[in-house]
Amino acid sequence: MAYKSVKKRVRRTEDTFTMGDTTEKRQKNGVIHTVTKAVRDDGLIKRDILIFANGGRVDRIRAALERGKTSRLVGKYSQPTVFVALDQAAA
Repeated sequence: MAYKSVKKRVRRTEDTFTMGDTTEKRQKNGVIHTVTKAVRDDGLIKRDILIFANGGRVDRIRAALERGKTSRLVGKYSQPTVFVALDQAAA
């Protein structure tokens, strides 16, 4: 993996999403990953987002992935419309 300076690394962020459909797949090595279609509403713009999680992180956020539920997640944006979920935000 190429080295990135601390200045160029993507910082963790907390965002609120309204969940949609979730696709769950088991990879050949047995690791489960999920991709959830969600909507992020920041007050001005509603944006369609894909939420990705794999491995143990799936178990940490599984309760937040229910269709129609509004949840606050901690993670990083790997692309403008792809959010990699790391955990649920503290209540």
